[in-house]
Amino acid sequence: MRRVRLPRFRAVLAALTLLAVLYLIGLYTVPAMEPLRYEFYFWLLYIIFVLILVCLWTLSGKKQRYLKHSQDEIDNEELDITKEVLREKNKWY
Repeated sequence: MRRVRLPRFRAVLAALTLLAVLYLIGLYTVPAMEPLRYEFYFWLLYIIFVLILVCLWTLSGKKQRYLKHSQDEIDNEELDITKEVLREKNKWY
């Protein structure tokens, strides 16, 4: 199920990003949108929209960096040995 939802989520994010870019282009090319260029609230809403998009793009990252070491068996063995050494060291102090 997760593999199906993530590409849909990214497709929606890509569409929203395209919408944000097209809005910005349209603001300066379409004469009917010229009054919106000078409205403070439209710019405020646009900035909030872009910030939410940036947050959503960062949350939709593919991999988690901190799980990289726990996937390899060799690294897990080395981590277990290190934990045992630290337990023994802490036991005497």
